[in-house]
Amino acid sequence: MRITPDSSGKTEDTYEIERVSDLWFEDGGLVIQADQCYFKIFKGMLTARSSVFKTILDEGPTTTKRCVDGCHLLQVSDSAADMTYFLKAIFDSGCAPNLRLDFSSTHAPLGRFFEPAPAPTDFRIISGVLRLSHKYDVQYLRRRALAHLSSAYPATFAAYQNREDGAPTRSNRSFPEPTSPSDHFGILRLAKEVGVLWVLPTEVYHCCQYEPAIILDKAGPDWASVVLAASTRLRSKHLFLLHHLATPLSGNNGCSTYSKCALARVRLFMTRAAHHEADPLAPVTDAEWDFLSEETCDQCLADAKNLFREWRLSIWEDIPEMLDLPTWEELEQLKAEDLVPQVGVPVNLNMVRSSSPDLSQDVQSQLHYTSESDDETISIGLY
Repeated sequence: MRITPDSSGKTEDTYEIERVSDLWFEDGGLVIQADQCYFKIFKGMLTARSSVFKTILDEGPTTTKRCVDGCHLLQVSDSAADMTYFLKAIFDSGCAPNLRLDFSSTHAPLGRFFEPAPAPTDFRIISGVLRLSHKYDVQYLRRRALAHLSSAYPATFAAYQNREDGAPTRSNRSFPEPTSPSDHFGILRLAKEVGVLWVLPTEVYHCCQYEPAIILDKAGPDWASVVLAASTRLRSKHLFLLHHLATPLSGNNGCSTYSKCALARVRLFMTRAAHHEADPLAPVTDAEWDFLSEETCDQCLADAKNLFREWRLSIWEDIPEMLDLPTWEELEQLKAEDLVPQVGVPVNLNMVRSSSPDLSQDVQSQLHYTSESDDETISIGLY
């Protein structure tokens, strides 16, 4: 790397840098470095939206010895992908060409970038925008990202039923269902990082459906024991309830084909135990109900449907308690609060460092300001 002084006495890095073309504005006044990618953006627009960036830049040195393309350099520990999504959401959230950096084909869909829900997007974009809008206190983007998440994480059983049972409201989901264990456990870590409790019960439930070996491999130290314990409790409760549902009725419901109906119930619910052991909230399919309707009387069929509804609801209601979380009603209130604008005092570094651990512990561990003695580069990150 070759360093040459400019006319102001600062040093200019003259090595080749990887500019993010969609976020390199020739008349910008600040260069941000994430990994080996550089973004030249408008300082005033960024600080108008982020109280944390404003505080950092206001408290930083007025001159630095290191600059890029004539602009002061701000180095961050965030990934280049996350920073790209975050800055695109700030500077280009209404009309956008596709991202020109290829982060595993996570280009913005439909030629537009991070429109409000229910506009389609990608979970990796939601994750990057949410993580950094939370860290840097850009509240409107945090709410927008959470609104996208809310389409996939209901806080009521009725909404969950609509989603899982194939009701039309399922089409309101704005991003595809994650398919890999890494994605699902990544959602758990993200929800904890940004303090979004209402995502956790449903996502832990999804993670419980993996085999223990996968949970141990993918969950990480913070979540492996939690998910394994919840998985054990869910499976035990599921088998207990299936046994209860498969137990023959007492015969006082007016059934005239007692033995035949009882046998059909046992066959159906034992089949579910074999195929849905880790997914007790899975709906009964039309084919399964058709089988039961052909093998049982109308009264026993109605009783089975009522018992199944009560059983699913009881499991749903127990999930937060399994995780030592607030009740679903309280989580629904937290979700509503997360999705509406909050009036408050602008955040500064002292507030971030000293605020409540349960709300900002992860921010405190990730946000750090330093003025290095050798080149006074402003840096934010993990140290």
